[in-house]
Amino acid sequence: MITTLLVVFLAMSCAPGSLQARLQELSDGAKGKVGAALTLVETGEVVASVHADDRFPMQSVYKLPIGMAVLELVDRGTLSLDQPVRVEKKDFVSPGQHSPVRDQNPDGVALSLRVFAKCVLQGCSVTARDSSRARLYTSSHRRSQMTTTLSVRIGLDTKKQLEALAKRARRSKSFLAAEAIAAFVEAESWQLDEIQTGLTELDEGRGVAHKKVATWLRSWGRPRERKAPKR
Repeated sequence: MITTLLVVFLAMSCAPGSLQARLQELSDGAKGKVGAALTLVETGEVVASVHADDRFPMQSVYKLPIGMAVLELVDRGTLSLDQPVRVEKKDFVSPGQHSPVRDQNPDGVALSLRVFAKCVLQGCSVTARDSSRARLYTSSHRRSQMTTTLSVRIGLDTKKQLEALAKRARRSKSFLAAEAIAAFVEAESWQLDEIQTGLTELDEGRGVAHKKVATWLRSWGRPRERKAPKR
């Protein structure tokens, strides 16, 4: 999360010509494989990138959007935070992988959605695969709605990966594809809505001037570090 914020602040404070070099410098300093891409929203131009085309394991990254989807249904009254989610023994990660819930409940356990929500926000004691059980509720909710058929063309490699994933998850390819599309559409719509909200606020003069933000960022780590600028 800290690295992500640094990349965002970097994009705000560096000139385009030095952006690529600075991003590469941060990547080298991480002593690991870093993937990042900075894109101009207005034009879609990628102004700097490091391993932008590489695919990285999702790991726990997907917990937050899952948690957001569940909490949205709670707000709508479709779900309850006290609603139990059954985690079976077969749902746990493999032996040797970190999972306190599995260690304490080797035969499975019923946890409330409230527990899963706390894990998303506070640092998870439930593993990524365990928390995906909560997604079954959003899935069943979607399946109860009207559905239609959509034909799409995908790459051969993606098809093979989908088949392998379907086998491991014991789900159909159609089910996983529908879930992936729904999650993407929901996340992309939310992101674009937030971007538009931000642009509207800027148009109305409710933003902070770039010069003030850049001055604040350059003061970081110095004896007289400035306070965050206000509107």
